[in-house]
Formats: sequence, C-alpha cells, structure tokens
Amino acid sequence: MSFLKGSVYMNWVNYMVMAAQHSRGNAGHWFRYLRKYIDKCGTVFTMDDVDILYNSQALTPFQRVSIKAAFRDGSPTRQHIIMLNEPRHRDTLSLIKAKLEVSGREQDLQDVAAILKNNKDTQPLELLPELKDIGFNPDVSAVLDVFELVNGMDWLMEFYEKHESELQNYY
Repeated sequence: MSFLKGSVYMNWVNYMVMAAQHSRGNAGHWFRYLRKYIDKCGTVFTMDDVDILYNSQALTPFQRVSIKAAFRDGSPTRQHIIMLNEPRHRDTLSLIKAKLEVSGREQDLQDVAAILKNNKDTQPLELLPELKDIGFNPDVSAVLDVFELVNGMDWLMEFYEKHESELQNYY
C-alpha cells in the first residue's frame, strides 16, 4: 500500500525508513512507530518488506535487529509493541499522569512506584516519552524519584550516570 506524504509518493517501507531516521538513538520512539503497524491481528508489512528494512543501511543495528524481532510471532519485542496498543497500558499511563500531575505528595509517588513494580520492564527513558505522547510533560526528577523507590538508590545512581545526556532532553 502507498500513500502521499507532502508531494512525495511513499510506501510503508519508505515511511519506516524515514521513521527510523527520525527515531535514531531513541528505542522508545522507534517502538512507538512500530506499534502503528503491529497489533494482535497482524501487520501491513510482508516478510519481503521486513527483509528490505532489515537490509537497509538507513536503520541502525538496533533498529534492524528489533524490526526482525518485532515481526517474529511470540517474540518479547513483538509482545512489548502489542502491549503499547493495549487500552490497559493507556489507562496505566493516565493513572501515572494523574498521580504525578497535581502533587508531589509522597503517597502519590509511592502509588506510582507500586504501578511500576507491576510493569517491571518499564524504564524511565521509555516512560517519559510515553507520558509526553498523552500530553503530559512530567518533572523528570519526580519520575526518577519513583524509579528510585522501585529499584533503589544504587540503581538510580548507575542509571543517571549511564543516561545523563539523554535525560537532559527532559530538563
């Protein structure tokens, strides 16, 4: 299937190449592009399309590997992408937004920590853009405080040191 983007005639593969370039260095953003085309019912892509994308030099090594995994039935990557489309996930994001939006109460932070403990794979650099997608720009320090409650101070220190430059995008 093809469609027009501006004055350029574009197919799904070309669109995903553009998406890959736009989301370079941001796994969460890349997965949000993929979720537009992958759901429980299947995908618009053929395996030939996946092979073309996999062999494209426009994609980073991570994007090439993750796109192969995303189109493999039952893979953890595919399950993660499908989960991003689940209403329950959107409800969870709305609840986190509500808890962080109006107060910095300790109880609200603990409530969000309890939510995140049930979603063990969630990481700050995935959660922040997901919250932004639903129209909320949380205080990054509050989000990191919540992850410290979940994972401990040593984890937070290691995470911050490893991702300091990426986190500056949210300050």
